[in-house]
Amino acid sequence: MSPDTLTLFLDESGDPGWRPPRGRSKTKYFVLGGLALDPEKENIAQARVAEVIQRYLGEAPYPQVYELRFSDLHSRRGEYRKLTLAQAKEMEAEVVNLLLGLSPILFATVVDKDRHQARYGGRAYHPKEMALVGVVQRFNMDLDRMQAYGSVVMDEEQVRKDARLREMIHRSRRTGLSFRGMSYQPSYDSIPTRINGTVNFSPSELSTGIQLADFCSGVVWRKYERGEDDRFNRIEPLFYRVGPRRYEPSVVPA
Repeated sequence: MSPDTLTLFLDESGDPGWRPPRGRSKTKYFVLGGLALDPEKENIAQARVAEVIQRYLGEAPYPQVYELRFSDLHSRRGEYRKLTLAQAKEMEAEVVNLLLGLSPILFATVVDKDRHQARYGGRAYHPKEMALVGVVQRFNMDLDRMQAYGSVVMDEEQVRKDARLREMIHRSRRTGLSFRGMSYQPSYDSIPTRINGTVNFSPSELSTGIQLADFCSGVVWRKYERGEDDRFNRIEPLFYRVGPRRYEPSVVPA
């Protein structure tokens, strides 16, 4: 039986800026991805992620809060620097197993910034905007298929730092999220009718869903940018599909 409501938690990985000569980014890909959870799975995820963090990092000194952060874990930075390489890999594997046990629906837009700029030049939408519209529209398509309704939650800090994205989201509350233009592909002209309030925000330290979204988007980014596909191959069955057709990750431009 399909759930009546789902929340799509989203986070980003990689640099959304352009590479030279238009910008100074050193990376080719930008990823916006995450996972859709029903309320029951969200509660289970919260308890299990807290258990994993407690087991590997212990109690955070007050008022600090330990978060699941894929990049820091993978590189053993910040609070994760206390872990050995073997412990860090073991913790990553535990989170992957946690995801497989939860069986959420994964979504991700992978923007090939070089191809995107080469194809559209000065008309190219910013990678972060392109990624958000694409993933929200595909989530809406899945909700329509299930005859369900949903919401989208992003990291408050990421949106706060990005004036362009913040303006786009505020505008979308009146007009919806869409790209229009005869020659622009993919073209997103429909308004997401099954998503309540377009995009909402939450601090990542208070949202296990956003922390898991960070983990998933980091795994996807490292597959495309670094060619590291061991973790990706394990979570690949969780990506949104209908029958034999897999829609995710969606690499743009196609």
